[in-house]
Amino acid sequence: MEIPKVSSLRRSGKHDQEKAQKHLKMGNLMIEKAQAESPGNAKLFSQAIAMYGRAIAADSQLIEAYLALAYLAWKLEDAKAALSFCKTALEISPGDPFALSLSRQIKQEINLTDPPKKKQAQMVQKSEATLKPISC
Repeated sequence: MEIPKVSSLRRSGKHDQEKAQKHLKMGNLMIEKAQAESPGNAKLFSQAIAMYGRAIAADSQLIEAYLALAYLAWKLEDAKAALSFCKTALEISPGDPFALSLSRQIKQEINLTDPPKKKQAQMVQKSEATLKPISC
């Protein structure tokens, strides 16, 4: 399953909020259904991604659609795409708390999965586990 790039989404100058909200809700329902039935239901996830893309095509300022795609991309282990969607969301709504929080979580995860940093974190954990209090 492939997450689209922000630049590939058709973003018109139009703002059909009603249509955009309809697509957003459909995408959200598909995600809920996928998680309830079987967490790895690729078909429903693909359909949700398409719905979020349609929502953005209808209203390019719909931050919720970008954040939904960011979250999906992150869960599908495409951190680069996830951060790109967060960045776009923050361009639309600077300081949005959810976009900032999600972006921070993704960046933290990237740092923890970076081999040198992961190894360093494991070494720190190991050394902390072997430290014993000194009794006087």
